[in-house]
This record gives sequence, C-alpha cells and structure tokens, in this order.
Amino acid sequence: MSSSQPVFSVLLDREAGEEEAPGLQTDAYSLYGAPFFRSGKCGLAESIEALQNAGLVQAPMYLLVNGRVKDSGSRIFADWFDGFGERWRLDVERNYKGVRRGKYVVDIQNGGFFMPRPWVIRDAISFSETPERFTDTGVPIQFDDKALLLGEHMVYKRNDGKVEAVPVDHFFRSYEEFLEASAQPGFLDDLPTYVVLRELDEARRASSGYRMLFVQKKNPDLVIPAGGLEQLAQLLEKAAKLGWKYFGSRHNGYAHPDHGRVPMIGYLDSRVENGSILGNSVGIDPQALESAGRKRKGVGIGSKRVLRAVA
Repeated sequence: MSSSQPVFSVLLDREAGEEEAPGLQTDAYSLYGAPFFRSGKCGLAESIEALQNAGLVQAPMYLLVNGRVKDSGSRIFADWFDGFGERWRLDVERNYKGVRRGKYVVDIQNGGFFMPRPWVIRDAISFSETPERFTDTGVPIQFDDKALLLGEHMVYKRNDGKVEAVPVDHFFRSYEEFLEASAQPGFLDDLPTYVVLRELDEARRASSGYRMLFVQKKNPDLVIPAGGLEQLAQLLEKAAKLGWKYFGSRHNGYAHPDHGRVPMIGYLDSRVENGSILGNSVGIDPQALESAGRKRKGVGIGSKRVLRAVA
C-alpha cells in the first residue's frame, strides 16, 4: 500500500449491539487497523516507520487473531500481516530475577526491542549478506537489551511519538505459567504486554510446517502469540468452517543464538520474495481505541488499558 493516507481495512474487534428497547440497538462497534505494506531491501523497517509517522499504534498478534475470529468474510486468511511482537533465541550466560543460565526461546507480545525501533532492523539488514540470510538469522539481540528484558522485565514501546522502555504486564518464566494465566477470563482485556520463556529443547519440539488443524490447537508457537488456547481454538474453528484442513507454523530450529524474528500471520512461508524483504505492520488510531474502550464500558479486548492510557 503506497497511499500516504492510511486505509483502515483490517478488522481487529467487533461487538454486536444490545437491544435496549424494542427497535433500539446501541453500543455496536467495529475496530479496524490500517496495513502498511512495504517491499524492497528495507520493507520491514519502512512498514513500521510509515505506521509510526502516521501516529498510529502497532497491533499485537493476538488482536489480529481476534479480528480474524470475528470477521465474517470468506477471504480473512488471504492476506498476511506482521504482529507487534518478537520471538528470540537466547543464550543466557548468568542468572536474572528467577531466570537461570541456559538456552531459551522468548516470546514478546505488544512490545519489543526492534519492532518499535525500525532503525535496529535497518542496521541488521545492512549487515546481512543477502535478504534470505537476514530472514534465516533474524535481528541480533544486544547484551543491554537482553539484560533489560530479563533483569528489569522491560521492553520498548512508542508512546506520544517517543520510543521508551516500559515494564511488561506479565513475565512468564514457563509456558505452563502462561497457559494458566491466559485461561483466566479477561486476560487480553487490557491489551497486555507479556513475555513467555521456554527452554530451547522444549521449544524445538514444537512442530514446524503445515499440520492438521486439531494438531495445531496445542502448538505453543501459535498459542502464545494468539493470546492463549481459547483464542487459537476459535481461529482454527473459523479456518475449518472456511474449508481449511491444515494450518501452518514455522521455525528454523532456532539455530542462531541471540537473534530475534517477527511473528506474522498469513500464507507466506518466508518474508523474502524476489530478493525483497516484505513488511506489513497494522496500525490502530489511538482515538479509535479510546472510543472502542468507552463503548465497551470496560469489558473486552483493549477497553481498560485504552481508557487509562488515553483518557
């Protein structure tokens, strides 16, 4: 999408109105995000830059999943998008706040270290031999960033036009901790920023490639960015109704220590196409988030956090 004006075409949330009196329905709303597709050597970074320049908020993966669950269209899986999140492969050389030395795979949702700082992605691309090499290895994770995440439980987000370090809402030291918390009603209501750690050997056991829908329902690589088992199950049920039998999830065995990649949802196996590094982040208007939160009166995805952050 090359237009200078954002086009809000990606459904992120929808609620039907309630009948308050015969013939009167109120409080129905739909929340849409604007995709920023960019190609070229720095397409991924340029997509984020365009979104930020438009004054929009990056949409996390679980909000993109929520939109697909609630979308009634038949082509909801035809497009692909980058979620506001990161997946790291880390070698941890010292102990941090309950995180022992070892090898880990780390998921971050609704925050990060290179997704809110596109210049970090540009530097990584410039030092890669080829676009394919960048896609295979990902973005290098610096020691200071590793220490900030593991030691301080903080990530970067863009607020009021500035990128700043903020504390995460949830720091899960295991997949089991995440499953327990995400199963609680309202876990996603506040648009949380969360981090999930898995030991490397555990993460490598997750299947990579296309699998039957019922197999993918418990795939941690999908459960974590989707926001939990329930929302992933709803997504896969929607895929089944549309005639899908398989759903994909890919990792490369996490062969490159201290590198991170961007979770995405869609049909692509690789973000490299004809030598171009593709990017397609989705932006949300902050005022739309505020209005959606007020309409939902503190119930549902995004409402509480929006009212606190914007009001």
